[in-house]
Amino acid sequence: MPKKCKAGSIRKRKMRKQILIPLTLLTLSLVAPLLVFAQVEIENPLEASEIWELIKNVSGIIFKFAAAIAPVMIAIAGFMFLTSGGDMHRVQTAKRILVYTAVGFAIALLQVALYNVIILILGGTP
Repeated sequence: MPKKCKAGSIRKRKMRKQILIPLTLLTLSLVAPLLVFAQVEIENPLEASEIWELIKNVSGIIFKFAAAIAPVMIAIAGFMFLTSGGDMHRVQTAKRILVYTAVGFAIALLQVALYNVIILILGGTP
């Protein structure tokens, strides 16, 4: 007899799940459209109303990042060069780091300059 009671309670739980899940989905489908009509204002996190302002902001961030990273990379390359102890592999790695840092920083400078030149050509103010 106790087995029937246990089996009966398992059936009741399954039946509750079978009823509650569709009932919950029905309720959500009826309530969700009401939430769509809520007035929600989202502020512009980019602080740019035009594409040119966005490009200027992004290029400024890239330049600041490059300006912060370049001295660190130069210091790392210098440290590797000084501690190489004649190991040509470490000397070559230090030279490569210096070259890549210089090229990367030059690209960061050029992208800011290129933006300003394009804006001047189009008749705007940088």
